Amino acid sequence: LASTARELSASLDAQTETSAEVEQLRKQNADLTDRLSHVDGEIWKQLQRDVDIPEGFSVSSLISEVAALREQVMRETEQRQHVQDLLADVERELRGRYPMISAQREELEHFRGVSELLVKKNQEFLTQLEEQETARKDAEMVANQSLRSVQ
Repeated sequence: LASTARELSASLDAQTETSAEVEQLRKQNADLTDRLSHVDGEIWKQLQRDVDIPEGFSVSSLISEVAALREQVMRETEQRQHVQDLLADVERELRGRYPMISAQREELEHFRGVSELLVKKNQEFLTQLEEQETARKDAEMVANQSLRSVQ
């Protein structure tokens, strides 16, 4: 029980110290915020005195425009990066498929050659068939004439 009381007392002391540190940090933060605000105001005053702003514009409108342009540039940069990533993906996929596509192209060229050869042979066979058909008809005519002359 005594050790628990000591631990509780130590915890309360630590909490008190922490609370004091938190309060001190809050004061420092408030002081720094005030100083920043003052310096920011001084910078704005100096800017307005030193910068020749065209008529119809104000420092705040120019800053807003710069901020909008920065956002636009950031969006365009992100879009460009997205497109580059997509192109890289397509390139990787094409490189992965290249051996298969190359093999298919070679096979296609082979089949084209075979097809051309078969077309040529078919034409030769058709020519031979026509010649044989003509020879058969001629032989049939000669046979018919021979039969008529024999009768």
